[in-house]
Amino acid sequence: MTQELKQTLGERPDSGLSLVEVLLVLGIISAAYVLAMPGFVRSSGNFGLRAFAHDLTGNLRVTRAAAIGSGSVVGISFDVKNRIYVTDYDKRRVKLPEDLTLTLTTARDVVRSGAEGRIVFFADGSSSGGKIVLQRNQEQLVISVEWLTGFAQIEAVE
Repeated sequence: MTQELKQTLGERPDSGLSLVEVLLVLGIISAAYVLAMPGFVRSSGNFGLRAFAHDLTGNLRVTRAAAIGSGSVVGISFDVKNRIYVTDYDKRRVKLPEDLTLTLTTARDVVRSGAEGRIVFFADGSSSGGKIVLQRNQEQLVISVEWLTGFAQIEAVE
């Protein structure tokens, strides 16, 4: 009866994966990885540029919120020559990566010198407005700050 029960349940002495099956699956995964990796590396080449742009945009938005929350003028100062920007609300100094170029266009009233400028936010949420162009090699991203709303966003470059 025990032998009949084993046959009914379908128990096999070789249940599991063979070495050939495991090697076949690993080969398929390796082939997919080799085919997909070059495309991934090309598309992530500007990851550092995008990450920096998102970080700067986030700091612009936090600066706007600080201006509204404090009821006063709060800004971010850009020193293009020394490749840094400083936030007024927490005095954070951020250094630009060496291979990144920043160009600032803003209102004449908030330019300190030829290489230093500011984007300021007012208590009502509006701002001095401006445009920041970040460039690495041929890749370029533009961050625009609306003067009326103070909203900062990354724009697509065509």
